Amino acid sequence: MTSLGAVLILTLLLLGPLAVHAIARNLEIYCLILGAIAVTLAGQWDRALLGAVARAPMPITLAVVVAGCGFAHLRPTLERGFARLREATSRPILTATAIIAI
Repeated sequence: MTSLGAVLILTLLLLGPLAVHAIARNLEIYCLILGAIAVTLAGQWDRALLGAVARAPMPITLAVVVAGCGFAHLRPTLERGFARLREATSRPILTATAIIAI
């Protein structure tokens, strides 16, 4: 890939989501497309790359599924706990504590 191609892809990656609302809403697909274009321009398609592409998202996908199931199971308990916190604590203190915790 030439330096011009790399700069063009980097520019599209940085400015595309800021310039076009549809890109910002579908950022993952946009990054996938730009990555495929970059690999094509660099001539780097091979079996090892495709294998890595297939394996790389698995840990984060598993973490999201586990967390989603956990929060779905604990939601009633969490809602009761947060309701008690809102009753027992003033809004400014609760807001400050949440901001500090985050």
